Amino acid sequence: MFHNKKFYLTLLFGSILAMFFVSPVSANNNEFQNGSIVTLGDSITQGWNGNQVVSEPYPIILGKLLNTAVDNQFSIGGAKIDGKENKDLPDTINTFIKSSSFEKTKVVVLAYGINDLNYSTQSLRNIIISLKQSISNLHQANPDIKIYAILPHQSFILPTQNTVGSARFSENDLLDKMAQVYQSFGIPVMDWRSNPIITPENHLKTLGDSVHPTQKTYQVIAEQLATWMLENQPSTVIEEESHLDIDTLFKKGFQVDPHLNSTVYIDQNGAKKTGMWQLSNGTYYYSAIDTGSWITNNWVHANGETYYASDSGEIIQGVFPVNGVWYDFGKNSTYYVRGPLNGYIYSPSCSTTNGGWNWFENGIPYTGFR
Repeated sequence: MFHNKKFYLTLLFGSILAMFFVSPVSANNNEFQNGSIVTLGDSITQGWNGNQVVSEPYPIILGKLLNTAVDNQFSIGGAKIDGKENKDLPDTINTFIKSSSFEKTKVVVLAYGINDLNYSTQSLRNIIISLKQSISNLHQANPDIKIYAILPHQSFILPTQNTVGSARFSENDLLDKMAQVYQSFGIPVMDWRSNPIITPENHLKTLGDSVHPTQKTYQVIAEQLATWMLENQPSTVIEEESHLDIDTLFKKGFQVDPHLNSTVYIDQNGAKKTGMWQLSNGTYYYSAIDTGSWITNNWVHANGETYYASDSGEIIQGVFPVNGVWYDFGKNSTYYVRGPLNGYIYSPSCSTTNGGWNWFENGIPYTGFR
């Protein structure tokens, strides 16, 4: 993580330099110089700041830093990875392949994903299938093109990168799967999460809105990208056709989410279960509405009622103790708590003495005369 002081010093000096000139890197060990780069992306790559396209989008600054030409015409606001419009990745790849600039292009930068998180109704599985297929189409059209991938920085339309959106996956879920696809082709990946420019602490100043950087932030983005690309020179990049299996990538079932450090249940489309849900065996479970974290050993509230999830996560039915107090959780698949047990109740799970009949007062079992 950047400390705020360090970040703003970097931002300040970078902005001052940008007012006068952008210095290209040294010609030594710069395989990008005097070449050309084509950038394909969405409104961030286009240079939108929340109100307008800035005078120098980061691809243009990047070109100056690397002393190379950059073609940014294929970056279009609102573009998605899995979309049916001309601006979306599948059609943009096809348009680029058919363009006059394709044959002479040596380096391509892909920067998509934020609109699939915030505005798409497609499943995570479909998004990843589309990404893999689009890269494959580009790679097959020219296996010699070197592809570089930039993952989206944190968006603040959702509260956190672990918050589940309308399609029931989080930003971290999307970025993890995108990175796996890129890496399966041997494509270098810039993952801002390891060293973020935009953070929860500074996003009100570094972004023009909840998503788009300011001109000053685009400057810092370009500088970090230039450094990263020079650390991954084209001659060191060995790319090949991906053999990533989508079914293996989207395994159904309980899994540990490394970002949440908790268990989640994910279906075959990459969607996390949230709220009250039921397995095919009839067992009910509850997962946090915002993140999909599986709830165990705790009270949960759903549908206007209160339930209890056991240590196995199963929503309890019948009589059951919580912190030493026995409660009635109903019968016949109703599950919600009625309150502490009172009276002479058949409860063999508490004690089998007297044929399983036990006396309770406010949930506390008693024996002997009362």
